[in-house]
Amino acid sequence: MKAEWILLVLLIIFGFFSFLILKPYLSYIIFAIILIFFTYPLYKKIQIKLRNKSLSAIILIISMLLIVIVPSFYISTTLLSQTRDVLQSLGSVELEKLKNFEERISSTVGIKLNVAEKISEAVTDLSTTAVSYIVGNIPKVTKAVANIFIGFTIMVFTMFYLYVDGDRIVSRLKELIPLEEKYRNHFFNRTYSIVKALFLGIFLIALVQGVVATIGYFIFKVPSPIFWGVVTTIFASIPILGPPWIYIPLSLYLLYKGSLFGFVGLLLYGVIIVSQIDNFIRPRFVGRRVGIHPLTIILGVIGGVVFFGFPGFIMGPLILALFLELLAAYRKRS
Repeated sequence: MKAEWILLVLLIIFGFFSFLILKPYLSYIIFAIILIFFTYPLYKKIQIKLRNKSLSAIILIISMLLIVIVPSFYISTTLLSQTRDVLQSLGSVELEKLKNFEERISSTVGIKLNVAEKISEAVTDLSTTAVSYIVGNIPKVTKAVANIFIGFTIMVFTMFYLYVDGDRIVSRLKELIPLEEKYRNHFFNRTYSIVKALFLGIFLIALVQGVVATIGYFIFKVPSPIFWGVVTTIFASIPILGPPWIYIPLSLYLLYKGSLFGFVGLLLYGVIIVSQIDNFIRPRFVGRRVGIHPLTIILGVIGGVVFFGFPGFIMGPLILALFLELLAAYRKRS
């Protein structure tokens, strides 16, 4: 009994330090695991045709990297350019128009807003801070680029070995769980369902909403549509926010610029198409039967991001959902 307790303590200690070692690259490992979840059936089909596990894994990984990296490079370069355009659009000409608009309100109502002055100060502070940060943190930026390269390398190796040895790894993990076989199988099946629901329910829907919203921004001539599309995607991935927080202000901006067609068109496009994507995709690809309560997702996302950083978007809700599953399994056994 004493030896078992010593082994348990050592397991906890080494598990904790293993977590600290992997934490900087946790997002890459989780992303690799999620990709394996959804592409493993495709890998098996390729492996059956080629009859070579390693070659099948390499072909699939290279294909996915090309699919991800090429669009990401285009979006990143365009995003940098359009971010600059957005900041420049808040320049003196637009601010002067806003000041004139504020003066008319002040002369009519008697209320002084000073919004233009605050925006001007904020843009100046942002530009100064950004330049100072980049110049003063060149070593950190270099280190961050190196970490990204290392992270992608870890992700590729993780994907390769999960493809090649995936079945054996899952079998070993099942053996380590101290539950009866039926409970182990149920737990793994629920884990798969929960990861699928979280990935599709948060990231896929947010990505589709962002892409569709970006198309609308192009149609109705919103300045810097790629930039606002990325911002819309980020807002769509947060349960308590959503795309309306972006497309409604942009519609009002088009009205301010004198485009009544753009205002009405983008507003209707956002309400009828962008916001309804959630209701259209979720029942077909996620399913209501998974049974993850919205409060679990909201608390998990917020707490997960605070504790884990970006990986917390998935890890937070996943940990809470699996904890509830373990409680249910314990209740059934007791």
